[in-house]
Amino acid sequence: MDMIIRLGDLVLITALFALVVISVYLIVLIRNINGSIKVLKKLLKENRECIDSTLKDIPVISKNVAEISTTAKDELKSVETAIHGLGEAGEMIAAAAQTVRKDILGRIKGVVDLLDIITRVFFSDSSGNGSQTEEKDKD
Repeated sequence: MDMIIRLGDLVLITALFALVVISVYLIVLIRNINGSIKVLKKLLKENRECIDSTLKDIPVISKNVAEISTTAKDELKSVETAIHGLGEAGEMIAAAAQTVRKDILGRIKGVVDLLDIITRVFFSDSSGNGSQTEEKDKD
């Protein structure tokens, strides 16, 4: 006894099988969603008071955040101004240090030049062939 399955019957059987599988999947999915909704409903019921108080406090919280932001902005501007002032003071100190350095070096050079002149005047002979200390060493 041979049985012949026509192509139309095969497509119909496959479609029915797919429909059964999809139906089972949808039933499981709806069951899981229903369980999740029950848990969510329970959580909302248990935390209703906290949620209500939080919702009432949101305007106050947002006002505080705005005040904190404004204060932080003003403080940052003050810090920026102070840092800018420190930079300018640093530049002024560097310029003053450079001026003092040049002034000290100029005075030291003047003292060295003066000592050189004094040395030439007192320790050089009249002919210019050596110093008096060299002549004393020769004697």
